Amino acid sequence: MKKGSSDNKNHKKHGFIMIAGSLILCGAYITYLIGASKMGVSSQENSITATIVFLLLYMTFYILAGSKNVNIIRQNKILIINMLLLFVPLAVAIACYLLTKNFLISVIVFIGGQIAYTIYYKNYFPVPGYNKAYKAYLKGDNNSAKDQLEEILNKYPENFESLILLGVLHIKEMEYHKAITLLEKAKKQKADSPLVYINLSNAHTALEEFDAAIENSKMTLELASENWNACYTIAISSLFTENYTQAIEYFNRVQMFKIPAQQEFLIHYGKAIAFQKNSNPEDASKELEKSVQKANTLTITYWENQLEKIKNFENKPSKMVKDAISYVKSQNKEA
Repeated sequence: MKKGSSDNKNHKKHGFIMIAGSLILCGAYITYLIGASKMGVSSQENSITATIVFLLLYMTFYILAGSKNVNIIRQNKILIINMLLLFVPLAVAIACYLLTKNFLISVIVFIGGQIAYTIYYKNYFPVPGYNKAYKAYLKGDNNSAKDQLEEILNKYPENFESLILLGVLHIKEMEYHKAITLLEKAKKQKADSPLVYINLSNAHTALEEFDAAIENSKMTLELASENWNACYTIAISSLFTENYTQAIEYFNRVQMFKIPAQQEFLIHYGKAIAFQKNSNPEDASKELEKSVQKANTLTITYWENQLEKIKNFENKPSKMVKDAISYVKSQNKEA
């Protein structure tokens, strides 16, 4: 998973919708209480009625917003747990009222608790254990991360975040078919997430399923137009499906982004091949020159290390990297 794609923007957006909805409902509730008090129509009975209405509205909003892209029948256990957790801030607020006899302070405590729950549980760590798995992934402890994620998916088989992260781990371990199975499940949960499509395209590229890689990369760009990795995948896949015009187009698009330095020489080399195949030897020669200029010792070492990691799973893209390294080395010897 690329650094840029590791941020699940759609998931964050959904969390912010939850927060905004909570603030609007809470704001309306407080406005009523303050307004009723100032107008002299406030009473304990009215306040209790308003609180009950607020609770019903809040829970309805939570269920509708929180169950987006979720199969409620299969996820009813999660939903019930979440609904029970909604009452924790209410219990704290009631305890506060019994201790202070101050209704307004109790309301503020309740509202703060509801918002804190929404922010923490829905926006950051959707299921228990995911945080632990993600930290293990960041530390490079892939086995621990996989064990934790598999445990989560045994309990919550449709959890989007766990499906994505476990799919990424399978890609890292070159278990591409397993990755695709998980990512296709994730797609059923959130068909509007670019994370799904960019990782699917990476898995299909590794398996030399270039048409599928192009299709998923184009979906990535529809959802996240600034994803240079998707453009690069389309360019490489187009090269191997002999669509050289499209390959050149997307190599050009990649060059419009700020990309990692070690990627630049490969883009020029790939573009040179596309120009050669497209009967444009002059431009091909220029791109080969640029490829040599961009390939310093650090870049070559980086790609040789990457190739060593996948030496037991050679495919056309990795062979192109080998050819690019060989070409650059031969040019440097001649120089």
